Amino acid sequence: MRKYKENSIYFKSHLLLIIVSVTFSILISTGCKDEEKKIPPPEVFLKVPEAGFEIESGDTIYIEPRITYDYGSSYRWYHNNSMISRDKTLKITGDKLGRNEYLFIVDNSQGSDSLLVDVATIILIDFNEFELEDESHYTGYDSDKNRFISNGVNFPVNPSSNDEWTGFALSNKYSRSVTSTPDLFSAYTPASADDNFMLYYQPPSAYAASLSFEEGIEHLIESFSIANSTFNAILMQFGTENGIPRFGGESNNKPDWFKVVFEGYDKEGKKTGEKEFYLADYRFDNNMRNYIVNNWSTIKTEELGKVNRVAISLYSSLTDSEGVMLTPPFVCINNMKILE
Repeated sequence: MRKYKENSIYFKSHLLLIIVSVTFSILISTGCKDEEKKIPPPEVFLKVPEAGFEIESGDTIYIEPRITYDYGSSYRWYHNNSMISRDKTLKITGDKLGRNEYLFIVDNSQGSDSLLVDVATIILIDFNEFELEDESHYTGYDSDKNRFISNGVNFPVNPSSNDEWTGFALSNKYSRSVTSTPDLFSAYTPASADDNFMLYYQPPSAYAASLSFEEGIEHLIESFSIANSTFNAILMQFGTENGIPRFGGESNNKPDWFKVVFEGYDKEGKKTGEKEFYLADYRFDNNMRNYIVNNWSTIKTEELGKVNRVAISLYSSLTDSEGVMLTPPFVCINNMKILE
């Protein structure tokens, strides 16, 4: 009897195993068929900068979207409603200034997806073509040109020495230290290796020291990068012993401010518009929101329209009894982008 029972148990166990195996095989087979039916259509992904891609005039970039479920797909790129490529990767050479929109489409038997890509061809003015020793500055005091010229843009200067000037001075000094004496030619930003910038010192007439293109030439300027000078930032934070108060006053509630204004002028000398940006602002009801800009900031200037000249003016709430501004009129400028 024991042998019979053991054989019976053995038979039942194997029968159950066979049933489970067959059932599992059926489920797997059915699942695979269902999975084949559920393959989704392709999806396009591309990491695009917030303002779109930028390319310097004459340079080349390659744009290759990432595609999921990319089975047996075909690709198309369009520009101005015309198909320009069937490759997945698009090669673009910046041969004409301005913005362009490209449409990418991917198709396969499961469906399709598309993506719009903005690409701007620009002239970038970053001053790195000028040779300058590390941690140094140059006002152009020994030059007979009285200006710096970068990619066709004139930056006037009126120097009497390498430490005294109005207009623009070239520098590559950076510091946010509050424990050392601030360098007049330093930008109040994190250090940037081998990166020149212009320090602007406003003369009595901002228009007289305005940056400009050659006579009769007008361009659309997309943006500038601007920053406080270290000297200004430290002065606004702590004031001076000889009577210039710190921003906010002793209570930190005084609504002080310091701003830069860009004014555009066309080739006829007519004003085209202006754009302002606060380099420091203590006007908030909650003084925890008060700030002094401590890094490079981008200021968009397309609203000025096409200009031949841009005057840069600085204004502050801190003035003496005669209305003379107590905040030194300095601002750092870099990465000027010409769009048209």
